[in-house]
Amino acid sequence: MTELAGGRRREGWQPAEAEGLVRAVFAGLLGREPDEEALRAYSEFLVGSQNPAGLVGDVAGSAEHLQQVVAQQAPALVQLVFRALLEREADPEALAAYSARLTETRDLQALVAEVGASREHRNLLLRRLAAGAAA
Repeated sequence: MTELAGGRRREGWQPAEAEGLVRAVFAGLLGREPDEEALRAYSEFLVGSQNPAGLVGDVAGSAEHLQQVVAQQAPALVQLVFRALLEREADPEALAAYSARLTETRDLQALVAEVGASREHRNLLLRRLAAGAAA
């Protein structure tokens, strides 16, 4: 049961309310309207489960939302990859180029693979190995 203003109670989400919430979650997290199948399925889920957190969790955890976050945070992610794999900040040109590519492709794995396969990363690993062998 859901409590309304004035202390009244009602049973669950009504279909129109559920559709409105589904539309609002999609607009807020994905910046778009849900397709008809998603609208129907999530509305039925809300009416049956009374669990709006489940709806928000599903949409926020979707690959589509993750890709949007990757695109929005591209410069920070590029710096993170450079710090982790190359132990330095990305120079301005690399930051701009990799950020633009990441924003376009939204493929974080490809960025990590490319930087990880770089000559600079291999040389860093070889220096670490040599230093470890000398110690």
